[in-house]
Amino acid sequence: MANSDKVIIIIPARLDSSRLKKKLLMEIEGRSMITHVWERAVSANVGKVLVATDSIEIGEQIHVLGGDVIITEKNHVSGTDRVYEAIEKFDPEKKFQIVVNLQGDLPLIEKDALDKVVQILKSSTAGMGTLASLTPMGKDDLINENIVKVQVHNKQAVNFLRNVSSVHLNQINQYFHHIGIYSFKRKILEKFVITESTLRERSEKLEQLRAMDIGIKIEVAFFKPQTEINILGVDTIEDLELVRKVFDNG
Repeated sequence: MANSDKVIIIIPARLDSSRLKKKLLMEIEGRSMITHVWERAVSANVGKVLVATDSIEIGEQIHVLGGDVIITEKNHVSGTDRVYEAIEKFDPEKKFQIVVNLQGDLPLIEKDALDKVVQILKSSTAGMGTLASLTPMGKDDLINENIVKVQVHNKQAVNFLRNVSSVHLNQINQYFHHIGIYSFKRKILEKFVITESTLRERSEKLEQLRAMDIGIKIEVAFFKPQTEINILGVDTIEDLELVRKVFDNG
C-alpha cells in the first residue's frame, strides 16, 4: 500500500456527551456502546483503528480488547479536533494520510459504509468525504432536530443542518439523512483544526460547517443501509432503545 493510501480510523470518544450523559458507556447486550463501535471498525478491515478519548474508563475498556487508545485533552470544540490531537500523537511520522473520523455513537455501523467513505478520497480531488443515506426522508425526519440532514448537489455537500424551515420543506428532494462518518486527507484535517470554529458551526452544533465555511470541498457518496437504524447516531434514550431492539432481534 502506498503511503498516500494508508488509512486510519479514529473514533473520538468524549465521556461527557451533552444530550445523553456518558452514552458511550451505556450497555447494549452487556457491553458498552464504544466497544461495539470499535469492534465493527476493526472487523471492517479498512485500516488501523484508534480510539481518542478523554476518559480513562473508556480507554481501559478498549485496552482490555487489545485496542489502541490515545488519551486526549477534555476541552476540544469538536470530535475532529480530538481526532487531530490523537493522530499527531500516534503518528508523528505521518505514515497515515487518509484519516476517518467515525463517531463513537454508531454501534450498528456497517463495513461497507466505512469502505465507501475511504474510497471517496482515493478517487476524488475533494479534501473530505462523507456519506448520505439513499433512503428518502419524510417530513417527520426533516423536522426532527436530532437527525442531521445533508443537502447534496452533483455529489457535493451544499449544506448541513438540524433545524428545517418551511423553505427547506419545499426542497425536500435535495436533503438526505447524513451518516456520521468523515474521511480527511491529512493536510485538510490540519487545515480544519488550525481554523477557529465558525458561527454556523456553533449555532447548528455541526463541525462539518466549519469545513464548508473555510472552503473545504466535501464529496458525498450515497449508501443504502440495511435499515435506517443502522446509521442512527444515538443522541437520546429513545435512540438507544431502538438500537437495543435491533441487537435483541439478532
